[in-house]
Amino acid sequence: MDATRAGYDPGEHVSGGAYAATRTLLDRMLDRNYLAERRCWADSAMSEDVMMGIYARACGLTIEGFAADGETFGVKHVGLPDTPQRLLERGYSVIHSLKNDPRFTEDQIRAFYREHRLTGVAPVLDPAVPTPAPVEPAETLAPARAVSDMDVDEDELALGF
Repeated sequence: MDATRAGYDPGEHVSGGAYAATRTLLDRMLDRNYLAERRCWADSAMSEDVMMGIYARACGLTIEGFAADGETFGVKHVGLPDTPQRLLERGYSVIHSLKNDPRFTEDQIRAFYREHRLTGVAPVLDPAVPTPAPVEPAETLAPARAVSDMDVDEDELALGF
């Protein structure tokens, strides 16, 4: 497989909740006819986030994370990786997942960010249900090199995880 020859490590992927792909990746996927292969895996147990990691490697690109404090992605598979207030403090601009957070309802989270966008003020947000233990920040993987504001080269794929 092209991805394995290009250094893909099985399981290497990012959260499908939020990521960005460069134009270079999309162009290479089109050139290699990978975009026509969707039906090969769309109904399988293979998720799109795993497939994008495979495609990135098959196209000769690297996978970069932008999930450290002050970077773009504040993501977690289920629920928020931190409280909405802390996610703002940590500088994230793309947040996932609003659904199924054990502390806050989706409506509460959306209202919090809507008010912040409109007023610039972070409103007080009380949990819908008491949290039994303090929430620890989500584990983040630092990128291989310092980057900010999605500053990536053409031969890289920026994905949040």
